[in-house]
Amino acid sequence: MTGRLGIFVTMLVCATGAGCDVVAPSCRDETGGVFAIDAQVPAGGVATYTVTSPKSSNLVMRLTWPETAATLGFSATITDCGGHTGCMMITAMPPFGPGGSSPAPQPWPPGLREMVVDGWQGKAYRVEITGDPNRDTPFALNVTYRITCER
Repeated sequence: MTGRLGIFVTMLVCATGAGCDVVAPSCRDETGGVFAIDAQVPAGGVATYTVTSPKSSNLVMRLTWPETAATLGFSATITDCGGHTGCMMITAMPPFGPGGSSPAPQPWPPGLREMVVDGWQGKAYRVEITGDPNRDTPFALNVTYRITCER
């Protein structure tokens, strides 16, 4: 009788979602918009924006510009840790390239840079777009949050 009772209790616990994720998963993949702007950075100038993460997630920061002959700089510096105790006020920049299956690192295509930063809820970044030294350049900056659950 004890064996059947143990099986019954285990099934009951799993059915209520208390630890087996049958009824109520503990994590859901989620994405959403955080910040978006279409603007222009003057030649040799800097455009600066503040972006604050609405949830504990990763922030995907994507900078695009149509004038592919122009070269823009892109960085994000933590200005407020939000609820993330012990974080440091570091500056992130996009990696050399997007990666991929090539054995040699590939550079970003002209007119595109992207980076992923830690977006702990309430963490704020100062995002800077540095202009091409020779021309005013229109750009689009889109920031989204992304929560990806481990499987």
